[in-house]
Amino acid sequence: MPSIKEQLLANIHKKDVRELIEDHTEDISLNEKDHIVTFLVDKRYVINILQEHRYIEPLITGVKKTFGDNTSTVLHLAHPHHGHDREMLVPHTVHYG
Repeated sequence: MPSIKEQLLANIHKKDVRELIEDHTEDISLNEKDHIVTFLVDKRYVINILQEHRYIEPLITGVKKTFGDNTSTVLHLAHPHHGHDREMLVPHTVHYG
C-alpha cells in the first residue's frame, strides 16, 4: 500500500510543487477524524514559497483530490530551536480550510 506522501505526490500535477513536497517535507500526517493533512516542512523559505498563490493552489487541489473535498491543509514548520527575534516573525503554522 502506498504511503500518504506517495498518494499525494501522484495527484500533484505541478512539477515545482511536487519537488518541494518531495524534498522538503519531513512528515505528512493525516488526521482522518478531523480531515486535516499536516505537512511538516523542514525549511522556513519553503513555507514562504508554498504560501504563494501559484504554489498553494496546486498543493490544496492535490490534497482535496487525494483525501476528499472536506480535507484541510496545514503547513507546519519543523522548528528544532528558537532563533533570533527576526526568525520568529516567520509563521510556524499556516492553516488552509
